[in-house]
Amino acid sequence: MIVSRAAGTVLRVQRRLGEGVRAGDVLATVESPEAAAMASERRVAQARADLSRRTYEREASLFQQGVTPRQEMESAKAALEVAQAEAQRATTVAEAAHLTSDGRAVAVVSPIAGKITAQSVTLGAYVAQQADLFRVAGLGAVQVEAAVTAGDLGRISPGGQAAILLSNGSPLPAKIQAVTPTVSGSARAATVVVRPEQPSDRLVVGEGVQVRLRAKANNNGELSVPEDAVQNIDGTDALFVRTENGFRAQPVLVGTRSGGMAQILSGVRAGEQVATRNAFLVKAEMNKAAGDDE
Repeated sequence: MIVSRAAGTVLRVQRRLGEGVRAGDVLATVESPEAAAMASERRVAQARADLSRRTYEREASLFQQGVTPRQEMESAKAALEVAQAEAQRATTVAEAAHLTSDGRAVAVVSPIAGKITAQSVTLGAYVAQQADLFRVAGLGAVQVEAAVTAGDLGRISPGGQAAILLSNGSPLPAKIQAVTPTVSGSARAATVVVRPEQPSDRLVVGEGVQVRLRAKANNNGELSVPEDAVQNIDGTDALFVRTENGFRAQPVLVGTRSGGMAQILSGVRAGEQVATRNAFLVKAEMNKAAGDDE
């Protein structure tokens, strides 16, 4: 959450819910008496530091001329160091609060690039110090937690390929980050953490999505293919295997289907190339060719 560094009245709201922001962008401005106090304290501290610097320079010059003793020069130097430290402290406080140039308000600034996923500030409203005003989700920080059955758990491992299906059906390439070693809940499901390969603003925090996981072959030699690769031809499941002349329909025995993948128990061998994402187009072309022959 992004908070206000001072209590006061919301003077401006520069960004809205759902908008993308960059690190350092001002989201809102809060007019505050505390801001005026910080600005005043900074000015006073800087003035004292300037005065102490001039005093030290004068005492150092007088000492070199033999007019004043070393003690007075060293005392002026110590006073200068104290004044400079106080000026630095006041400046750091003002910068941390994102004090505006006129000293009347503080800016609410996004520390990261991302998208505004929550907003609880309105123009003219009073906000308390440290009040939650915005939530910004970083583009690289969004991850998806998917549920998988216990039977598929052993076939999924961190680093594996995955795809996040957005609400419009388009896939977002992703990788498996972690897999829980146990199952829980009445559904006896484990959790797989998936993260996009590239930062994307198309994922909305809290939105429900589907995930496709690329599972490994079982130890007994069973193969897996994307579920879209399996086409039904006259009531029989088939894969389209690549040949020198194109593709041929090969009947297969399909096992379990999970996470967008289908087990192939028999019908094809490991290493054979099959149509996957566009298998339905291959089927349509074959049906068209068969109709033309008739």
